[in-house]
Formats: sequence, C-alpha cells, structure tokens
Amino acid sequence: MGLEIETGEQKQIIGKVTKFLEEKVKVERKSTGIVTNTRITHATPAALYGHSPSRYWEDDSKVPPASRKSCKDLARQLIENDPGRNINVLLGGGRRHWLPKVAHDPEQTKDEGRRLDGRNLIDDWARDKKKRGLKAEYVWNKGQLDKINPNQVDYLLGLFAYSHMDFEADRDPGPTGDPSLADMTRSALSILLKNPKGFFLFVEGGRIDHAHHYNNAYRALDETLAMETALLAALALINPTETLIVVTSDHSHVLTMGGQATPRGHPILDVTYRPSEFPTEQESSEFSPSSQFTQAPGDLITVLAIFDACIGRRDPAIGNSQPDRRAANQSSRPRCQRALLR
Repeated sequence: MGLEIETGEQKQIIGKVTKFLEEKVKVERKSTGIVTNTRITHATPAALYGHSPSRYWEDDSKVPPASRKSCKDLARQLIENDPGRNINVLLGGGRRHWLPKVAHDPEQTKDEGRRLDGRNLIDDWARDKKKRGLKAEYVWNKGQLDKINPNQVDYLLGLFAYSHMDFEADRDPGPTGDPSLADMTRSALSILLKNPKGFFLFVEGGRIDHAHHYNNAYRALDETLAMETALLAALALINPTETLIVVTSDHSHVLTMGGQATPRGHPILDVTYRPSEFPTEQESSEFSPSSQFTQAPGDLITVLAIFDACIGRRDPAIGNSQPDRRAANQSSRPRCQRALLR
C-alpha cells in the first residue's frame, strides 16, 4: 500500500498479491491470526491481507466515488477476499470501519459507523462463517473475550474499540474495558495451537508509534513494556524449539535519552543533575530532562517547553540563552516530569 500509487492502477496492484498468508492457509493448512491494539484495518495489519492504493481506504467512505464499484475498501477485503476471510483470529480495534452510518457504536454510543454502503460487516463476517459451517464468535470487550472457550471456537473476531484501542496506561482492565495486548495474544494462541499443522500469528504493539507521535515519552515506553509482556505471554505457551519467533519494528522514532552525568539506574523519565557552569551563592547545580523529543514540524516548541520547564531557561525569542538560576530550582522539577509524563 502506498499513497504514491495512482488509483487507476488498482487492478495492477491486485495482480501483485503477496501470497504469504494464502500459502499458509491453503497449502500448509496452518491456522492464522492477527492481534493488534490499533484498528484491525490500520496500515500494518492490513498489509497482511489487503491491497490498496491508499492506507486510508479502511472503509468505503474514504474510497473515491468513481472507484467504489471496482475497488474494495480494506474492511471488505478482510471479510470477502482470500486470505482475509480465512484468518482464524482477528483481534484489535476499529469498529467504525465495520459499521454503517445508521448504526451506533456499542461502547461510544454517540458515535456512528462510517460505512456508506449500509452494510454491517460484523454481521456479514458472522453470516459467512455460519454459511460455511464454521464455529465462530464475535466479541467487543474483555469480559466477552475471557468467556470464550477455545475448544468450541475456530474463528474469533474481536473489535474492542471504535478506533484504536486505549493506551495501556489508560486502559480499563475491567470486564467492560479492553483486553491487554498480552490478553489478546493468549486468547489467539489458545485457538491457533489446536492445529497440529502449526500456525502463524502476527502481534503488533502499534500504539508505541502513536505515543511517539504525541511526544509522550511515558506512554511510548509503557507500550513497549506491554509489547514485551505479550511476547513473554507467547513464550509461555509455545514450544520455542518448534516455533520461530521474530521481534522487529517497521520504523524508528526520535526519542533521545541523555547521558551526561547520569548515574546507572537513574529513571529515564526523571531529570539529570550536574554541576552548574555558572554557580551562584544560592545554587551549585542545574538539571535537564533525561528524555527529549524532536518529532514533527512545529514540535521543536514542545521540546523547548520541556527543556525550559526543567532548567528554567527564558523564552529564546527574547534572545537570552543563559540559564535563569532563579527558576532552576527544585520547585521546577515537577513541571518537567509533568511535561514528559502527559
């Protein structure tokens, strides 16, 4: 998928289908699954089953009107085309791309679906499985997922959020809230491991990227720990001598961790203290953030705000770049931490 591709080349793209998942299902008879805390139709998971000139064609409302008759949106491809319709486990967010505009979301009841074709693809997914005589279930919260009996289910669809699932730091762990990435991984494996021929499971901690885009160091790192927890959950259930595990990332971000005069074991969300270059009678040290961002156009202001909150520098627009020692005191420290944590 790529924005640089002309929409008129849709037929060419479809002709260059990646056969990986299709081969796993049809040739090797393996079970397959996708787990993500982003929308299940978001760019990375959609690359496993979909083919589109634009990553934003998650439902038909984003497809240009002239292309709607010949080009399926990604959600439709997932339930109608191979290999999507044969994927055993689909767990993530993004109900809005499955529901028609006349339908309200069961969790965010004031929000409607985004589909213009009037179709409820959740119902269509369930109808397809019933027509083919397959044991299938749909769930949309943690309590429902916890009640799934893997011995009675071969196909599982879980859409736990209107859009992306909540950050782990904000997640409601109760029965009406979202499952964690580790919860979804365990549930997926409980179904996939039933197949003696093996399985392929894709697990994405996609909200790491989103926290970086928000310049939120705490959530970016916390989401990385959530991904690690999901990996440990998988390792506890599989046989490592028979299972290939690949852990990777598709791109990086620009979180910088400073190290000047930082002692080993120092919290990376705290501030770093060092002797002052301009000591006064009142103060002999200064501090700066251990972690900083320079993420996107305009975000240098965010970095400067964090930096100023930590060491008390004056507005650079005034032309004074010297430290303000009256502001660089212990009372400034909570301001720095709040800037990094929120």
